[in-house]
Amino acid sequence: MKRLFLILLIFVSINLFAQQENEREIKVGIETNILPFFYNGYHGSLWVGKNGYRARLVAAKADYPKNTVPDGFRKMTLSFYEIEFDIFFGDKKTEFLGWWLATGIGQTNHQVTTLINDLTENVNTIDIHIGIGYTFNLWKGLTVNPWGGLAWHTNFPNEITVGSEVWEPKSISPVGGLKIGYTIF
Repeated sequence: MKRLFLILLIFVSINLFAQQENEREIKVGIETNILPFFYNGYHGSLWVGKNGYRARLVAAKADYPKNTVPDGFRKMTLSFYEIEFDIFFGDKKTEFLGWWLATGIGQTNHQVTTLINDLTENVNTIDIHIGIGYTFNLWKGLTVNPWGGLAWHTNFPNEITVGSEVWEPKSISPVGGLKIGYTIF
């Protein structure tokens, strides 16, 4: 999956950043969503963009909040890798500031552990994401970015049985958070 992301990033970079006389320079940055850190996880993103268009590689992991774990289960964890494509709008789009829309595709591993006997099951899904947000400049390339969206887990089974426990996952789930970023150059 990591090779697929690298191939997609190279392909997008070649097509997205083809030379034109009046275009601005390529920008590179990093971001992290702070929400996973509150749920025993992490989030990291590296992006490259030009003229209000950018591609992002993302890796993250987090436990589901306790109040969302179904009865009979002790813990649920997800980890994912994805590539996202963002389009910025407005007069600051070349600085990657203001409103943006995004779409992407990735692979998610959902790990569920039962309350009794600590039995574990892993389910991998291919996910399609859409999102919207607004990026503010705080200071010299340091940004804050509230956002929200949806993830469609395209191949989630209707139910997942672990021992005697059954989890009936939703195919579409809300996503969001608050990203802190920095434009490197």
